[in-house]
Amino acid sequence: MKLELAATLAIAALALSGTARSQVSAQAPPSAELARGYAYATGWGVSQSYAKVAYWWEKAATQGYADAQYNLGISYLKGQGVPQDYRTAYMWFDLAAAQGLSQAAHERDMIGLLMTNSEINEA
Repeated sequence: MKLELAATLAIAALALSGTARSQVSAQAPPSAELARGYAYATGWGVSQSYAKVAYWWEKAATQGYADAQYNLGISYLKGQGVPQDYRTAYMWFDLAAAQGLSQAAHERDMIGLLMTNSEINEA
């Protein structure tokens, strides 16, 4: 697992470098986009930016990457880099939960307690 994370971070670092950015972005797997989001979340090699975190996590999330869907749900839950929006957070948690991410199911269920049935149906 540590080796996989190191490889993903190396891809992210390459993707963040000047000339390689456009080439890697065009063909980056969701795990690399997730890693780029982590780089912006932690300020690893770049200026910390929650807006860029959400941007990269959404790119990975829309490709069906469950970890990115969960992380993006957290972003919408907390309003970090995106406007706070429980419906959108619920939607991302639900998508990640459908892929077996138990913590996403937990977050979805917890946020569902703060929402009306109508809001849940809209999510």
